[in-house]
Amino acid sequence: MAKTPNSIQDITRELDFGPLTDLVGYRLRKAQIAAYQGFMTGQDAPGLTPGQVGVLILIDRNPALTQQTLSYGIGVDKSTLVATLDRLTERGLIRRVRSAVDRRQNELRLTPKGKKTLHDALGYIDRHEMNLTSRLSADERETLITLLHKIG
Repeated sequence: MAKTPNSIQDITRELDFGPLTDLVGYRLRKAQIAAYQGFMTGQDAPGLTPGQVGVLILIDRNPALTQQTLSYGIGVDKSTLVATLDRLTERGLIRRVRSAVDRRQNELRLTPKGKKTLHDALGYIDRHEMNLTSRLSADERETLITLLHKIG
């Protein structure tokens, strides 16, 4: 008589993943899913997606950043980025300012609320990263980051 699995871990232990087990792309995707889920469900999660936090970081670190430059920089099409920027604007975290250099462009700025939200999110990210890499030594973490830089 077959045993009924009690958890997701039981189910995944029973699956034969074949060549997926050693495919870099598959392992990267599994790691990304684990990172995303841990980020979104952690205690004191900032209420933003990792991508939204990334956008806030880039806006904060790059004065006079335009929507177009941000779109190119993160490799996201403009329509997808506009939806993200609209959500951040609606939450009062960013504002669009007409560029003094090129009036056809909008520059992106953090609002005071956006700066505070980003500050709080960065503290959360530090804790999340420590948890995410807790099974790695400091040298292994450094090696992983170095290898990931080589890939993308």
